[in-house]
Amino acid sequence: MVTISSFNTLPEVDALLQRTPAFTREQFIPIARLTADPPLLVANPAAQWRSVKELVAAARKQPGTMVYSHSGVYGPQHTAMEMFANAAGIKLQDVPYVGGAPAMMAVLGGHATMLASSPALSAPHVKAGKVRVFATWGAERNPLFPDAPTLLETGYKAEFYNWAGLFALRGTPEAILRPLRDAVRQVANGEEYRSAMSRVLTPVAYLDASEFQKFLDLESRRVGDTIRTMRKFNA
Repeated sequence: MVTISSFNTLPEVDALLQRTPAFTREQFIPIARLTADPPLLVANPAAQWRSVKELVAAARKQPGTMVYSHSGVYGPQHTAMEMFANAAGIKLQDVPYVGGAPAMMAVLGGHATMLASSPALSAPHVKAGKVRVFATWGAERNPLFPDAPTLLETGYKAEFYNWAGLFALRGTPEAILRPLRDAVRQVANGEEYRSAMSRVLTPVAYLDASEFQKFLDLESRRVGDTIRTMRKFNA
């Protein structure tokens, strides 16, 4: 299967809500990571602050009143923002929407102040001057927005990725896994695939099985720590 970052999130949500897990990570074995797209912290230009530090200072003065939109409870935008809030020691008010585009519309319309948005969703609105980019959740700056620092640079330990990866059921014979890994490696390093991803502003971030497993282990700890601090929603 090809799946996304909710692979690491959903088991943590099931545990938080004390419900029977839909699946466990241990049921699957990674074949390769295909993409890893850190969101951008974007805000309505009407916001009075001009940096992440100023955002944090404003949030500390009025805890729980600064509103951010997101694509759904426990989804990647929600989790990313709460990871940042925890790292900064601030309390924000979240408002869920049914998808990333409606969440962006809330920021554009002034119903929410900020959002953890994908670069592809943000880019046209940044170009039009309708939102401003303040930071990225990546370990490195986004080359499309080189002036926006990483949250790590600004002193907040918040690193998050919207990733896609290929998995198989644990126990799948090595004779099947090996050619799959080889084929994915060849495609992910090919010009056609990289060109296609570039057109949708999605960075290719290929990792082979062993490196992908290390990434999953690290990310599951980061995401798990964040979700365990979040209040329980009826999700």
